Amino acid sequence: MEQLRNAFESLSNWWFDLHYSHTQKRTLLIIGILLIALSVFVVSHGNSQHSVAAELVPMTIAEPEIFVDVTGAVNKPGVYSLTGKSRVIDAIKAAGDSSPGADLSTINLARVLTDGEQIYIDATVVNSFGVRVTKTVRSGPININRATAGQLDGLDGIGPDPVAEDKCLRNLGITDIPLLILSHFHADHVGGLSGLLRSRDVDQVWISNNLQPIMESTKSLSMLSKSKILTVQKGLIAQIAGIKFEVLWPENTTRTFASLPGDGSEINNSSIAMLVTTADWNMFTAGDLELPAQNAILGAVREVDIYKVCHHGSRYQDRNLLSALSAQVAVISVGAKNTYGHPAPETIAFLTTLGTQVVRTDTDGAVAITAKKHHLQVRKSKGTIRLFYWS
Repeated sequence: MEQLRNAFESLSNWWFDLHYSHTQKRTLLIIGILLIALSVFVVSHGNSQHSVAAELVPMTIAEPEIFVDVTGAVNKPGVYSLTGKSRVIDAIKAAGDSSPGADLSTINLARVLTDGEQIYIDATVVNSFGVRVTKTVRSGPININRATAGQLDGLDGIGPDPVAEDKCLRNLGITDIPLLILSHFHADHVGGLSGLLRSRDVDQVWISNNLQPIMESTKSLSMLSKSKILTVQKGLIAQIAGIKFEVLWPENTTRTFASLPGDGSEINNSSIAMLVTTADWNMFTAGDLELPAQNAILGAVREVDIYKVCHHGSRYQDRNLLSALSAQVAVISVGAKNTYGHPAPETIAFLTTLGTQVVRTDTDGAVAITAKKHHLQVRKSKGTIRLFYWS
């Protein structure tokens, strides 16, 4: 009791010794009382509630993702993304199951897959003695996470896609190709050639005078050994089945430009550029032609209905050329999520300012254009069908 009295006296002395006015002291006292009352309320309110345990939310752990290449005797060879616990049988199912004649006798279908591996399904054939034997054509399995660029280019489902090219032509009912034009020999322009040649004959092939890269041109020309090969150059005019072809580029020799924007530009600037004209439509197409060569042919072009945009819509476009073409529709052939930044936003923006309708394969899918007296109808495989008309 004595201690409590001493404490109260000490508190009273402290209070009166404060160098505050009477009003300030009263305000401070009111604030203190309010804080004490609030503390009592919170404590008493908390004690009156039943404790409720936090609801436990089950944690979902995502399965790791792995990539495997499935090739050989399967219906849809390619690279597939699977969950970490997938087995060989799952990879084969992802590839559309094994094709007729597949030999699964030596494969452990229950084995758990590892990331980056290649699954090769052998096929069986009947030899000259009437005996069914296994035919192996692979050069050996590779790990797609550690493969070289050359090895990756050779895998089904990576890079140029012969399977997709073959499917497209089959869907269109094309069984014979009177004229095939290879603008230049970069892999993204000739890599699907084997799919085009499946059960089809090519009568004549036009090529550029630049055979670089040699590996690609040698491989392509070997596959086309039964076709007539013609190296074309500026000035050639040909009429085939009511279609007029005017070759504007390349010149008779490979031109070396003073300024080139990229490592592959010398090959790009050797691309075949041409005007194609019919009674119902006309088109300008020029492979991967870049700024210097585009400028060189500026005086030879004219307005067209369709412009197959150079170099996948890259930023290397001569705006004077785009204005001279003044196309109704510009088609950009470009891979989705490519690492080059194609097509360039500035290219699309400038084409749009010209009143050109831009369609692109990365977002619109396959594009088909039909025309009647220069009235165009554009169909896309992605999204709704859209029709565009110009007089």
